[in-house]
Amino acid sequence: MKIGIATLACSSVRTAPDINMLTALEMLAQVGYDCAEYNHQSIPQFFTAQEKDLLPIKEKAQTVGVELYSAHSPCGDYDLTSLDDDEYNEALEVHFRSVEALALVGVQHFVVHQIGGPREEWPHRTERAVSALQSLCQRASEVDMKILIENFVGYDCQMLRQLVDKVDSPALGICLDIGHANLYTQSMGTEIEAAGEYLWSLHVHDNHGPDSGDEHLPPGWGTINWPEVVRALNEVGYTGPFMMEVMRESPAAARLSPREMVEVSFDCAKEILSKG
Repeated sequence: MKIGIATLACSSVRTAPDINMLTALEMLAQVGYDCAEYNHQSIPQFFTAQEKDLLPIKEKAQTVGVELYSAHSPCGDYDLTSLDDDEYNEALEVHFRSVEALALVGVQHFVVHQIGGPREEWPHRTERAVSALQSLCQRASEVDMKILIENFVGYDCQMLRQLVDKVDSPALGICLDIGHANLYTQSMGTEIEAAGEYLWSLHVHDNHGPDSGDEHLPPGWGTINWPEVVRALNEVGYTGPFMMEVMRESPAAARLSPREMVEVSFDCAKEILSKG
């Protein structure tokens, strides 16, 4: 299985503002990564960057041999399920611009957050999500890109499958966030089985269970049963990368430099996969 990591670990407006994507890709290649996920916080931020700033990233990735497998959408203020028409339209436009920008870079999969807001609004927000994802999948199909939606607390892979069915597009799949799943389930195998043939990527990170919060630790630093994860991935025939989404914001990880974080995470991934 290919090993990848989100560039959030080594290029971020918050924790690594002095490292741009060109330097980050070179770093990942030196450590041994096969692929990467271009995070929206990485520099330059793709949804606001100019073409002249994006094309060198594609060239660098090709030169160093790190595949730009995926990118993570801008979230926060850009909610594709907002019930406010102006906010919804702005969010959709930002995601459209992101697809166009990422196509220039050669990104193949675009990971988006699909449901937001208070839980009592989810039935209405699901309608917004379906409409937005249908439009986004159409735009992504035009540039040979796939859209991936990810799970979170209260919205598991079974619910994602239902959303995929409603959208009904061959361009829509699932990114299983394993760290998120550990916050709400004791059976990682059930989540992986539910995603099934729509499981096209992962967000791999660790935490200490429901009361720990979304720690985004390197795999093996928390309580996730990684042998179960690898076994279940093999059982469903998963062919995507072991894509880590680790962050240097928890007390345990903040002491690491960006270089140390990507090195430690790579070693953790190799150890886990070697036992699979």
